[in-house]
Amino acid sequence: MTAEEHRRKIIHNDKFVEMLLGGPQQGTDFLDWIVTALYYIAVHKVDQYLASLPDPLHPGSHEERRRLVRIHLVN
Repeated sequence: MTAEEHRRKIIHNDKFVEMLLGGPQQGTDFLDWIVTALYYIAVHKVDQYLASLPDPLHPGSHEERRRLVRIHLVN
């Protein structure tokens, strides 16, 4: 997935969260989905950053993503 594709996923998931939060129960009936969508927003933000590096990186698993975060984002 390219950095742009990750950006589109971030926007898509963010709109989903906004929809759930604006519902009749102000999102309280769907807290599990809100947390899930926020998690994937975070995952796509990390992947978007990794994909935008001069030598793009595309983790194939959560373990690989954690390793790449330690290398490229933590220091």
